Amino acid sequence: MFMKHRRPDRATIILAIVLMQCAIAAALPLFQSDDASLHRQQHTGAVTWPTKFEGANLTPIELDAKATAALQRFPGEAALFSDGSRYVLLRQVTRATRQLHSSADCLQGMGHQIRSRTIITRREDGSRWARFTTDMGIEACEQIRSSRTQKTWTDVSAWFWDATFHSEDGPWLAVTLFSSDFRSPDPSQ
Repeated sequence: MFMKHRRPDRATIILAIVLMQCAIAAALPLFQSDDASLHRQQHTGAVTWPTKFEGANLTPIELDAKATAALQRFPGEAALFSDGSRYVLLRQVTRATRQLHSSADCLQGMGHQIRSRTIITRREDGSRWARFTTDMGIEACEQIRSSRTQKTWTDVSAWFWDATFHSEDGPWLAVTLFSSDFRSPDPSQ
């Protein structure tokens, strides 16, 4: 009573490969710690922020208590600036993390409603940016940049997977340009 060993067909092999990839993707977060002690080790305050952006001088703006609290477990540094006509939010991370969100998602968490999202090419330098507008008339553009390769992303999820598999490309800088003060959806606050 010997059973013949049947060779797997192509569909079975492809299914096995896809299932292995799904298992690896599901296990990756287990190997990346968002532990607060790790954050304290990486959160050194040693980032040297630029003093100019696109030719305009940057003036630091102190983060309010809400923003400071939200950044307690953020595995990187963040700073807010004004160039006289816009607000410039800079967030630097040194590793792939799901705690780097799109600024549109952060605004929604603050009570803003996102009205439109598009990808644009800025005339100034031909770079691609994610652009969105809110119910309060705020326009914002954002992108993530690799410090080492100068590669850019307009989508946080695409950046996450690239950073996960190419960790040597970091640190990364998420740049968001706001047309006006975005910190409170209620003008009276």
